[in-house]
Amino acid sequence: MNRGPLPHKGIDIAMPIALIRGFVILCRHYYGFVCDLIIAESGRTTIVRIFRTKRLYDTVAGMAGQFRAGIAGLSRIPPDICRSLEIWACDYYGNLRFFRLSGTGLVEIHQDGTVFDPAAVASSAGEESSPVSIAGETPSHPTCGEEAPGTDVGEIPGPDGGKAPG
Repeated sequence: MNRGPLPHKGIDIAMPIALIRGFVILCRHYYGFVCDLIIAESGRTTIVRIFRTKRLYDTVAGMAGQFRAGIAGLSRIPPDICRSLEIWACDYYGNLRFFRLSGTGLVEIHQDGTVFDPAAVASSAGEESSPVSIAGETPSHPTCGEEAPGTDVGEIPGPDGGKAPG
């Protein structure tokens, strides 16, 4: 259950960054809503939930504890390689932190959606590094919107078995 007022000020603070990333679709708030806005970027769709917090500089694990209801809601959305599920946290002074849902929890990201360096994510309190990194390597996966090598429109067979015009 969502408690407290809707984060209208948080949405207002986050909107300039969302507009830089792509076309923004505001979501209507109703019982059981899971996101505040959707960003249609080239090759990726980002679904964002915005929260206001007094403890913006908590550890990533602490932030996950603060936003567990939002994480549970976003986790109901089916995963897809071209879909990013993000939580944007805003304090009462207009500062923002950005997190992406991973299989096991949250990963801190930059405002453009790129993942922080795992060494930068680890805190001095001994918090483990980002779950995106395994032994210092970043996982490789196909990027959404990129064509597979060797697939040009001219190479797709037409209805008569020859190359398509174009």
